[in-house]
Amino acid sequence: MLRWAFCPPASLLKLFERDFAGLFLFENLMPDFDMVRDAAYDIAFHTRMKSDSVGWLHDEDTRRAIHAEEVAKVAHLLEKFRGRLQDPDVVFVVKDNQGVPQDLRIELAQAFGARSAGRLLVVDTTPDPALVGTVIEHGDYVEGLIDRFAPYPESDKFSPAWLEILAAFERHCPPALLAEKSHA
Repeated sequence: MLRWAFCPPASLLKLFERDFAGLFLFENLMPDFDMVRDAAYDIAFHTRMKSDSVGWLHDEDTRRAIHAEEVAKVAHLLEKFRGRLQDPDVVFVVKDNQGVPQDLRIELAQAFGARSAGRLLVVDTTPDPALVGTVIEHGDYVEGLIDRFAPYPESDKFSPAWLEILAAFERHCPPALLAEKSHA
C-alpha cells in the first residue's frame, strides 16, 4: 500500500499508533504538487486528484467523485497491507534520504513487532565503503547500509548496493528464521 506513497518514517509510526484510523479522509487531503497529502498523517499519495504548486486542478465536486472511487482502492490496499503484516516471509523496508534517527528506529521496531510477523529492515547511508551492502542485527530490526540514496524525483537512479543489502539480508535472515519469529 505505501510503496506508491511518500511516507516518512514518523508518519508510518503514527499510522501504526492510530491503527490507520482516518487514513485518506477527504477533509484531510490537501494539494501537494502532482500528489495529494493526507495532512493528518503527512503522507503523500499518487492519485487522480491533480494539483500543482498553486493548488488543486479540479473543483471540489470532481475531487469528491475521484475520492469516492479511490477511497475504496485505499481500503483494499490497506487490507492487503494488514494481511502482509502477518506473513513471516515479508520484509518491510524503511528509509529516509535524511536518515532515520535511532529513537525513531526503536519506536518503529516496537510498533512494527507488535503488529507483524515479518522483519523490519531500516536502510541508512554509510561513509565507509567497507560497510556498503552489509546488514547489522539490532534485535527488533535489521539495519542495511548503503552508499547513497537516489534523489526522490529520480528514484530510478538507485544505488546497486540495494541488491547487495537484500542479498545480505536474505543470508542473515532466511525465510526459515522469519517463520520462527512468527511463532515466538
